[in-house]
Parts: sequence; structure tokens; C-alpha cells
Amino acid sequence: MSWFLFWPCNNNLVIIRVWTVIKSCVQFHSRRFNNNNKEDFISTDVRINDLICYPQVRLIDEKKVQVGVVSIEEAKKRAYETGLDLVEIVSSAQPPVVRIVDYSKYKYEIEKKKKEAKKSQHVMKLKEIRFSPNISDHDYSYRMKQAREFIKDGNKVKAVVIFHGREMAHLDRGKSILEKMYEDLKDIAIVKKKCLLEGHNLISTFMSS
Repeated sequence: MSWFLFWPCNNNLVIIRVWTVIKSCVQFHSRRFNNNNKEDFISTDVRINDLICYPQVRLIDEKKVQVGVVSIEEAKKRAYETGLDLVEIVSSAQPPVVRIVDYSKYKYEIEKKKKEAKKSQHVMKLKEIRFSPNISDHDYSYRMKQAREFIKDGNKVKAVVIFHGREMAHLDRGKSILEKMYEDLKDIAIVKKKCLLEGHNLISTFMSS
């Protein structure tokens, strides 16, 4: 047995199935109080079917074709005939934008895109690579390999030539090492800071070009 109620909305009388409204409201508030992530709550809880109450909407059909502005009755009728849901996707538009889609699949797509976007976000880190002014060719090559990997991963590289005691009299050796790095990395990186002397350290910073 179906129960109905008459609900005034924007000067129109809309017939709403009571069970649909009660069920949707219970699910809505259940998700609200069990979800600690406000962004998830806002992005996934939307009005669907009989909860959409506007005189007109801009409709996207089940094939993602822009139908245009239609009455809410026409949009609901189309959704009913396809056996899918009418989902509000842009409430702030004038008129609001709705789409005919399987709501469960739509929510799954939204969550999937959010997870993919989170994975693709990359926080640039500053990786430090240390040299001595008397570094061997083998050790230099190994550190250059590290530097290239860090830069290709989207990180900055801080090259530090460390001087001890009397080695400070040979700053030119440190400068030669950093200048060699400029040449060896110029195909993938630019110099952000060049040969800065900080205490007993000579520093240059590289980042992806």
C-alpha cells in the first residue's frame, strides 16, 4: 500500500511518496552522524528523485547528453522510464543541474575519483644530498643518481658540500662540485639557489625544470 502527501514547493503542489521521503531522510541523517569527514558528507549526500523539488531543472540524460531545461515532472518521468535515479549534481546553478543515473554507481564513481585525486596529490619534499670537497668519482656518480631520482619524483634537492677545519681554504673545490651538478642536471632541473655559503657548508638547491 502506498501513502502519499501533498507538499507545497515554489507555488506548486508536489505529490511525494511518504515512504521514499522517510527512507531517504533516515539514510541522510544516519550518514551525517556516522561520518566524521565533512567533505565526504557534503560531496556524497545529495538530493535524488522525489527529494528534488524545483519547477525546472537542466537535465543530463543517462547517456550524458545535455537535454536542456525541462520541468521537474518531465525529468522524473524520464528517469522513471529508464529505471534509473534522478540525481541533483549542481544545486547552485540556475536552474539546478540534474542527471539520470544509477545513484549507487554514481556514488561509487565519486568516491573512486576522490581516492584517485588523493593518490595523485604530491607534496614536494626537500631531499638533502651531502658531499665532501674530496668526493671520489664513484661516490659523486651515486649521489647524482639519487638526485635525478628525487627530482623526477617531483622533489627539490639540496646539495650540501660540507667543509671541515682547514678544508675551508679550498671552497673552490666545493664550487666545482656544484657547478658540475648544474651541468649534469640541466636536462631535468633548474638551480633555485646557487652556491650559498652557510657556516661551513656550501649549498645549492635544485628543482624540476
